[in-house]
Amino acid sequence: RLTADFKELRIWFSDTSQVSRGITSARRELMSIDFREIETHGNAMYKGILCLLALEGARDFDTKQTLEMARSNHLDHIFPRSRKFGFGSFRDIDSILNITWMSEDTNTRIKKWAKPSEYIEDFVKQKYAGNESEFKNLLRTHFIDDKAYEHMLNDNFEGFILARQAVLMQKISSLIGVDTTTSPSLISPETPFSNKV
Repeated sequence: RLTADFKELRIWFSDTSQVSRGITSARRELMSIDFREIETHGNAMYKGILCLLALEGARDFDTKQTLEMARSNHLDHIFPRSRKFGFGSFRDIDSILNITWMSEDTNTRIKKWAKPSEYIEDFVKQKYAGNESEFKNLLRTHFIDDKAYEHMLNDNFEGFILARQAVLMQKISSLIGVDTTTSPSLISPETPFSNKV
């Protein structure tokens, strides 16, 4: 599969009319993917989203450094896996939608506070001198828009997951050339992926 994809991509790069099957398939099926269900580190889509975060220039909440500048990078939960506050009991707690890159120190600080509303307050006050706008701009490098940020402030896990999925979906759509303004209105046995949406 890797060899076939590589050959198709090389052809596509030299002739843009020869779109690879992988891209064609992704364009057709993108709107039916539920990123909530992507939890396995070995999953290609999981790895792809991690790569998108790196390409977006995801910066550490604490040090503000990008991945290539940090001494060590961790993958961990935005909403900590805390049973004390109920997030650990959510079915989608390990979804890629709740995972991002961060430093070891940031990871430790987040786990100490256990709720996004608390660690946001700490970061904004301690690391951003009260400048919430600067922190929100940094969060955008993690595909966390203003809507997702509001859900973090309210410790609303479900709202956050939905908002972040929408941002990621828009980013991926723009990268692979999918028009997200139109969607099929009928279900059909021939389109099981679209039916799911």
